[in-house]
Amino acid sequence: MKVSILGRFCSIGAFSGAGSLLTSVFVFLPIAYFTDIEALDTLTLTLLFSGVGFCLLHYALSLLVRCPSCHKILMFSWSKHTHQNSPCGNGTEVAFHWFKGKVVCIHCGETLNINGT
Repeated sequence: MKVSILGRFCSIGAFSGAGSLLTSVFVFLPIAYFTDIEALDTLTLTLLFSGVGFCLLHYALSLLVRCPSCHKILMFSWSKHTHQNSPCGNGTEVAFHWFKGKVVCIHCGETLNINGT
């Protein structure tokens, strides 16, 4: 698959996983703890496990998303130093910048134009 399609699925997985985990832990888990409604327990566990599943999907897809010029993984930085042309400090910011249309590689500074795909 193309880098842009995999990157979009990877970013959607990251947003869905974070949203599911945060919603289940900070909204439904306290409500389920203080009430005796069993449906909230089921909903909390469903959101919790779906959030973990989306995070694992994001991790698996992020290993496949590579920069076309330097062939390094675009969503991970193994060192603390990124390229000076990149506005992103880490791979999480790359996921946020993905839907803007231009992603800059955090390793080589190459601009990836992903509009139109």
